Amino acid sequence: MQVEEAYRQLETQQIQAIKRNLLVSDQLPVYQQLANIKTSLYLPKPVFVEVAKDLVMNQALSYFAREWFIEELALLQFSEPLTFLWYDNQPQTVLLEGKTGPLNTPIYSEIYTELRNRLENDDPIMLQHLEEEIRLHLAYLYPLAEKVISDPTIWVLGYLATYYPEYIEKELTEAKGHQIAAVQNVQQAIRTAFTQIML
Repeated sequence: MQVEEAYRQLETQQIQAIKRNLLVSDQLPVYQQLANIKTSLYLPKPVFVEVAKDLVMNQALSYFAREWFIEELALLQFSEPLTFLWYDNQPQTVLLEGKTGPLNTPIYSEIYTELRNRLENDDPIMLQHLEEEIRLHLAYLYPLAEKVISDPTIWVLGYLATYYPEYIEKELTEAKGHQIAAVQNVQQAIRTAFTQIML
């Protein structure tokens, strides 16, 4: 009996230490935040959920760390409405139940297919580069990518206009040009966010 009680106390102390460590994650550089928050996987599910719900509203925590918690909550099929700070630090509420990871969404499939159809035979190296960038961008916009990406074709044209402008010249119209420019602004903001992490 004493051994069981000692084990429970030790477990409680370890859980509290992990929680305290997580709650100061916002004071770490971004690249250390992600490594630090992964210790939360050692927490019991109810404690993990409690900590994650707090941290997804912490503006000082990088969006990448907040997004990691959102993705983990989705994997756990968290069934309550979740309010979190999105990439623009504006609160959003979402139901994660039934959601999959960012790369298992219909919007990702549509963008990936559109890009593959356009570049697979013409420029496989550019295709590979853009596939990686799209993965990062959709992870960044998760779980509400559909709010930003209303037209997957225009989203793909935004990438092509940035990296391969001669490829889309024949498709450009004035209306498409404005839509592509708007998409490019969002894409560039995401690239800038990633660049800041690397500094």
